[in-house]
Amino acid sequence: MTWTSCNRQGLPLLCTTLEVPLDWSRPEGQRIPYFVQKATTTKSPKLGQIWLLVGGPGYSGDGILGGAQWFTSLGFDVYVPDYRGTGRSAPLGCDGESASSTSQRCLAELAQIWGDDLASFSTTGAALDLGKTIERFREPGGKVFVFGASYGTYLANRYMNLFPERADGVVLAGICPPTGCSVRADRTIDLVARDTFAACSSDAFCTSKLGSDPWQTLEAVYEKLRHGHCSALAGAQSDVALSGILGGTLGERSLAPVALAAAYRADRCDPKDVTALKALGRQVAPWIFGLTTSNQPFSEYLYMHIVMSEFFDGITPDDLRDEAARLTVAPGYEESMARARENWPWPLYETPSELKRWAPVSTPMLMINGTLDSATPIVDLAGIEEAFPGATQTFVRVPNEGHGAFQQSCPLAIVADFVQDPSAPLDLGCLSALETLDLRGSSDLARQAFGTGDLWENTAQAAMAEGPAESMEEPTDPGLLRAIENARSAIRPRW
Repeated sequence: MTWTSCNRQGLPLLCTTLEVPLDWSRPEGQRIPYFVQKATTTKSPKLGQIWLLVGGPGYSGDGILGGAQWFTSLGFDVYVPDYRGTGRSAPLGCDGESASSTSQRCLAELAQIWGDDLASFSTTGAALDLGKTIERFREPGGKVFVFGASYGTYLANRYMNLFPERADGVVLAGICPPTGCSVRADRTIDLVARDTFAACSSDAFCTSKLGSDPWQTLEAVYEKLRHGHCSALAGAQSDVALSGILGGTLGERSLAPVALAAAYRADRCDPKDVTALKALGRQVAPWIFGLTTSNQPFSEYLYMHIVMSEFFDGITPDDLRDEAARLTVAPGYEESMARARENWPWPLYETPSELKRWAPVSTPMLMINGTLDSATPIVDLAGIEEAFPGATQTFVRVPNEGHGAFQQSCPLAIVADFVQDPSAPLDLGCLSALETLDLRGSSDLARQAFGTGDLWENTAQAAMAEGPAESMEEPTDPGLLRAIENARSAIRPRW
C-alpha cells in the first residue's frame, strides 16, 4: 500500500488503491481495485479518523469531499472511499459512453464481462470493503467515526450490521431506512408539498396569495392544468412541469416561498408568469425543458443495479403506478421507476433479511433528518428511536429543513459536539430558532429563481425567455445552488 499526493477540489489529499476480493466469500478469487482518499489534520492532539460515505448509490467519494476540510479542522484525519462500481473502484460503465445514463449495448457488455459476479456489486460488498479497510487503517488506540449522508446512511447501517460495535461513533444524516429509499419519489415529494402548503395556511401573507386552504388551491391549479390551462408553460405536460418545478424546490428551507409562488404564478399564468416559471424550471427541472442534465461522474448502472435488487422491498411496479395516480404533486419518477423495474435485464440479487434491519448496536450514534426532507421523509423513520434507544444514541429532527439539513450551522454544531465527545449529552437548543419558516421570500431570491424583482408579483421585468437575461442573477442562495446541482446531476433524484 502506497499513499501518493492527489490534491482535488483545492484540498491537499493522499490517495491509495487497495485490491479487495470481488466476492468476499471467496477471498482467494478475483480482486478489484478499491480507491481511498485521505485528508490529514494538522491539529494536535488528533482526535481520530472519520470515514465519509457519500450518497447515491452511484457517486464516487468526490461527491462528499467538500466536508473533509471541516472535519480536519476539528482534529480528524478524513478517509473518503469510492464504493465498488464507482469512480476509481472498478466503475460500472463502458468506454466511450457516459455512465450517467444506461444503454442496452453497455448493459449487455457489462453483463458479459461480470456475469454472475454482478451480484457482488451490492451494498453488502461495499460494506465489507469499508469494514475490512477501516480495520486495516485503524491506528492503535485511535478512534474511528463513520459519517454517512443519504445512501451513505444505508451503507453505514449495513456496515454496523456486519461489523457491530467496531466504530466509536456513527453519524447518519438524511437517513435512508434499511429497506431502502428512492423508489417512491413522487410520494415523498407530495408529502413535503402537503406540509409546506399546510405551513402556508397558517401564514397571513401566504394565505393572501393562495387562499385560506392553500392545498385546495393547488389541487384546483392542477385540475385546470390538466384541462389545458397555462399550456404555454409546457403544452399538455404543464401539470408535469409544475410538479417538476415543485419537486426541485420543495425540501429546501429557503426555497419554500419559491415553491409556493410557483403555484401562485401557474394559477395566474400571464406571459410574465410563464417566463418566470420557465426560468426556474430550466434551473431545477431542466429535463422538462429539453436541457442536458448530467453534470458529474455517476454510475447509473450501479444505481439501478442496487435500487432494483435492494430497494423494491415488497413494492411492485403496479403499486407505484397506483400510488402516483392518487398524488397531487407527481413529477413522474414512480412511473419511470416502474418501467425500469419491468425492463431491467440483469439478474436481481438477494439480501439476507437480517441485513435489512436497523443494526442492533449500542454504538454512540447521532441521527439527523429534516422534517421537510423530500428524499428521505421523516415519516419513513418511524421506529428508529426504538431501534436505537441508548443514552448516547440521539435522533434529531431539524425543523423545516430538507435533505441537506446537516449542512446548516445548527446541526453542524451538534455534529461537532458529538464527534468530539460522543458520550456527552447534546445541546439541541439551537433547533428552536428553525421553527419559523419564511414564506414571503426576498427580491434577491426572486431575481435568482425567477429573474423577476418580486417573488410573487410581476412588478419588474421578467428575465428569461429563451435564455438568461442580464437581470437574471447568478444563484447564491444555498438552497437554490443545491437544487440546481441535484438537477444537473441526474434526471431523477439520487440519494
